[in-house]
Amino acid sequence: MNLLLKNATYIDWKTLSFTEADILVPQGNSGKIKLFYPGEANETEVEILDCSGKFVTKAFANGHHHVYSALARGMPTPPKTPQNFHEILQYVWWRLDKALDLEMIEASALFSQPWNVPKTESPLSSIIMHRHLLLKVRWIPLLKLSKR
Repeated sequence: MNLLLKNATYIDWKTLSFTEADILVPQGNSGKIKLFYPGEANETEVEILDCSGKFVTKAFANGHHHVYSALARGMPTPPKTPQNFHEILQYVWWRLDKALDLEMIEASALFSQPWNVPKTESPLSSIIMHRHLLLKVRWIPLLKLSKR
């Protein structure tokens, strides 16, 4: 079923212009939308979502994400307060890297996916995992994760 986003403020990602509009989103993954002046769209056979006071734009992708950092919450403090970037890596992130096993990496990857965040709270549609994770677990487990 098609979706009609009523009373939305549409942000054109190419021009950054703002338009008050009703937005028809066809079913499927074509990526095509149609803008209507408020109240002019045909409201039959569509699911209607009131977007009053909401901004609508194309989805974003995070091109640099440390997936396993989802595990950092509650981590013990480093043995020494880092004084520079190298020490942050040495006393915080490399220690975490060494402690991770495949089960923890898989859990953090699944937890940090955009589909686990309510759509009203995240503009992300996808993420690209940071290279350290790729080096740690190789490609096969990541391919397994991506098929879920």
